[in-house]
Amino acid sequence: MHNFCSMSYDRFSLHIESRSPITSSLFIRRIATSFIITVSLCVVCLFSVLSISNFETWTSWSAVHAQFSVVNVVESPDDIESIQLAWWGVPAISIVYILLSLMIGEEVRDTLKYVRNLLSRLGKSRCRNPIELPTQ
Repeated sequence: MHNFCSMSYDRFSLHIESRSPITSSLFIRRIATSFIITVSLCVVCLFSVLSISNFETWTSWSAVHAQFSVVNVVESPDDIESIQLAWWGVPAISIVYILLSLMIGEEVRDTLKYVRNLLSRLGKSRCRNPIELPTQ
């Protein structure tokens, strides 16, 4: 990242291609995808943590562990909503990651070619004529 910010795009492109097999555009797409996923994960975590209404203050380490074996059942609708936000945030972020990975860049072209070839092979295997034996 330091080299990315301090170099021109052409120098950065040469720097990346000399050190790894990926291109600079692929590197930038992967960094952008990682940044978007990180920001969305932080937003979901912050909303779920900050929306819990009944945090208890901790006065000492022994007070924290005083009722360690007690299981509290969540009954407040507000707390249930924040827990559901945290639980549904993970699949939502996973779907966003998959969509970003498929929609950005050259990988789309390769994926579409693979799916098109797969569908054409499946179509050809279903449309085959049955084997006919000669009648002579």
